[in-house]
Amino acid sequence: SREIGEQTLKDFLGTADSYLEVDMGQIDDEEKAFMVFDKDTGKVYDLRNDKHMERLTDIATASIKSEVFSFEEQEEELEPRESSRGTTSTYWKDWWREKKQNNQDYIYAADSGNLDKLLMLLDQNVMKDKVCDLNAKGLDQWGALHF
Repeated sequence: SREIGEQTLKDFLGTADSYLEVDMGQIDDEEKAFMVFDKDTGKVYDLRNDKHMERLTDIATASIKSEVFSFEEQEEELEPRESSRGTTSTYWKDWWREKKQNNQDYIYAADSGNLDKLLMLLDQNVMKDKVCDLNAKGLDQWGALHF
């Protein structure tokens, strides 16, 4: 391992060769505040160094672009599902409306003490993906357990 010695930290981290081999134990705590350590590659970047900032920006931009392109490719592969009620957006609007209604019915059944209705709304075999949310709250911010 190298000792930094008399040379400045900026000189030490200045080239691509040196920032690949930096041992963070050689850098004092005040200087570490300006360092970014890439745990995947072992590289250390000094945020005060323009070349290092450009490299970090390139890495971040490439990463973001690849995620966006990957998402767009997946999105193109998916074909919208048509339901018997019409378009996909109508299907989801209806689904959410029914799900919210089930949550409201759940709160009302708990408030009124209707155990049969509560059990039905909580039964996943009956309600499928529209089973009510145990933590659903009414307008007064009370959940079913308050009743």
